[in-house]
This record gives sequence, structure tokens and C-alpha cells, in this order.
Amino acid sequence: METAQRAAKKAAQGQHIYVYNNFRTNQVVYSLTRSINNNDALSQLTYTGKNSVPRAIRKDLWRPLYTISFPTPLQGLSAYRKLREFRRLHETTWTLDDVAARRQHVLLGPGKKLRNKDKEEEDGEDWWRDIERKPGKKERKMMLMDQKANSIADLAAVLFAQERQGVEREEGLVKRTEEEAKRQKERWGRLEELAKRAKDGEVGKLDEQIKTLEAKLAAEKEAVSDEPAKKAESKEPRLKPEGAEEPELKRLRRQKHELLHAKNQVEKRAKGEIPDTAGPDVVGIKIEKKAPWPPPKYGPLRKQALKKEPYLPKTEGVKIQWANIIDAEFAKSWPSAVAHEIMGYFRHQAPDADPKNAKPKAKVSRGVRMEVMEEVKEAEAAAAEQDQLGMAEEGAEERESFLFLVAIFESGRTSMLCYTFNALSSPTTFLHFAEKHIKFSVQTIGACATK
Repeated sequence: METAQRAAKKAAQGQHIYVYNNFRTNQVVYSLTRSINNNDALSQLTYTGKNSVPRAIRKDLWRPLYTISFPTPLQGLSAYRKLREFRRLHETTWTLDDVAARRQHVLLGPGKKLRNKDKEEEDGEDWWRDIERKPGKKERKMMLMDQKANSIADLAAVLFAQERQGVEREEGLVKRTEEEAKRQKERWGRLEELAKRAKDGEVGKLDEQIKTLEAKLAAEKEAVSDEPAKKAESKEPRLKPEGAEEPELKRLRRQKHELLHAKNQVEKRAKGEIPDTAGPDVVGIKIEKKAPWPPPKYGPLRKQALKKEPYLPKTEGVKIQWANIIDAEFAKSWPSAVAHEIMGYFRHQAPDADPKNAKPKAKVSRGVRMEVMEEVKEAEAAAAEQDQLGMAEEGAEERESFLFLVAIFESGRTSMLCYTFNALSSPTTFLHFAEKHIKFSVQTIGACATK
């Protein structure tokens, strides 16, 4: 059972790509598994300066950035290879314009352009020189380590490229299918013509010609065997063995075989034994043999056996789960067929992207649900009283806090409780609810306020 599970897991490798981000340096690591492999991750990090590549991966510094799922593992592996290649290009082929763009984003803010340098130089302003100066070692190191935005933009570029590639391959496949249908139509036309000639009695004429030619060859052979000079030659039978056929006799027999074969194929097609979409087994067509398995170690047969079937990449069925959906804005645009979802906050390990392995959400008992609804009603009643007393804003905030808390509790996401505590306007009510239903201590929840 374990062997089958490992084989299935290996076959599906590449269908999901897990991307992790160092929240201090914005370094990015791509992984085909949920957990980060230390050696594989370190091999992806390029040395750009002192302390740019750590000794080991610290899980407390690396968090999930996004997870992307593909329809097929082949498409995922292709995207994985392209993403790593693009990241290496960003690290090795950068220019001073990239440095200026990064400084512009930091100093001026996103979306703003540099002013006219010539005009500023005439006015005596030289602040733009700080943007276009050559970067130092530390700045260059931090710039090359910061690959978060590049990673997201690269993903969008890879998906657009796969979309174009899928359209081109699909058009080529349709064109090849039409050409094959045209060739099959021509072959069937030739076969029908040969079958018609066979029905008209041409096979009988060929039989008569073959018999006449065979009788003629037999008479010539007897005449040659009577000569004493031919009997004395011992090497003659080796050079021309008995029963050797002349080229004319071979041609007649081949024509007869083609006529009979064409007649047989047309009759099978009329009976429905051969579908119209299948090509006829015409004499003279080269049929490729299946490659041996297991494949040999060397030679063309190994390449033929290990040859992969072409696939059609497409963006339909591609799904991206974002830890922070705002990060998707680092890309200018996305293919329209790509689905974007919110992953949520996870500290060390991304959730399993395979829906088969997804854990069911925690169920809330009916008694707890009714009790929560009663508390909501009480809060609404208290809010109504406060509205009458002129405290409408506080009552609305408390009601929204209760509804938000109920939604989180019903979804089973207890990891969002600290965030909820900081978001609510009534911490006392939250502490009471958490201690009563989720069985968290007041000290544990109260520690969230200090973060």
C-alpha cells in the first residue's frame, strides 16, 4: 500500500508548486512539496554578498507566499523550470535601470515617474543623482535578494506564455488532423479504384498472365538444363538458385496482391469492421513498430521508448491560492481563465493544495450554535437600547464584532483568533466567548493584545 502511494505521489509531482518567501529579505524559494527541503532550497539561493545564503533554512523566517495548481503535472513541471530560470536571469542580468526603478519606488512611491533631469539640473536640483548612482555592495545584495515582486510577475508571464503555446499547439493539431483526413481520403479513393478494377475481372487477367509467364520460364529452364555445358558449371546454382522469379513475374504478383487487398479493405469498410475515421492498411505504407520495454541502455530505441507525448498547456483549471491576495497586484495582468483564491495565514507550511487530502472543517454542535445565536440576539437588543440612548456607533461595532466572531468560529479557523482579538472593539466579550466555547485560557488570548 505504501509503495502504491509513493508511486502515485511521484506520478503527480509537479501538479502543485508551493512558493515560500522570507519576510525579512523577500527571498523566494520554489518547492514541489509542502515542506521546504533544506538542500534544495539552499541550492536555489544565489550568493550575492555576506550572509545572503544562510547555513540552513529557518522555518520561522519563511512563510507561504502562494500555491499554484495545474491541470497536469507536465504543465506544472514546465512552469517550475521556467520560474527558476527567470529568477536566475533576474539575479545575473540586472542593469542600472532596475536599480533606479527600485529606488524610485522606495523614494517617490509606486506609480510616479522621474521628473526631467535636464530641467532639474538647470534649476540646481540634484536629488535625482541619488536615484541613478551606482549601487553599493549592501544595496546590491538587498536588491538581488528581493525577488518577491519578480516572482509574481514571472508567474503571470509564464501563464501567458503557456496560454499562447496551448493555442498554437491546438491550431497545429487541428491542421495536422485535417491533413491526415485529407491523406486518408486520397488513400480510400485509390483503394476504391483498385477494388473496382478487381471486380471488373482484372484479377483473372493477371492470373492468366502469371500462368503464361510461369510456363514460359519453366520451358526455358528445361531447355537450359539439357545443355551439357551448363551441367558442368557448379557455381551457377549458387548465383541463380532454382525457382528464381523474373522482375516481370514479381510485378504481376504484386499487382494481384494489391487488387485483392484493396477489395478486402473496401468490403470490411462496407460491413463496418473498419471505421471511416481510421486509415486503411495500404500496401507500401510504413508502420512504426512499438518501442521495446524496458528500454535498452543506449541507441535510438531508448529515445523512442522514453519519448513523451506532447501535451496542450492551458490556463483553464489553473488555480492560485494567495497568502495575501494584494500580492497579485505585483503583476500587470493575469490570464482571464486563472482562478484566484485566498489561502489564509499560515506560518511555516502551506496547506495541502490537493482537494483529496484536504481536512474537513470543524463542525459546530447545534447547542453551541443556538447559544451563540442567543448571545447575538442579546447583543442586538443591547445595541437597540444603546441606539435609543444615543450610542448607535458603539452598538453597531459590537454587533459587527459578534457576527464576525461567529463566522470565524463556524469556519473552524481558530488560527484567526488573535487577529480577531485585535480587530474587535470589545476585547472583554471576545475573551468571554473564547474561554467558554473554544476553551482558550484568558492569559493565552490576552497575549495576543501584546503582539
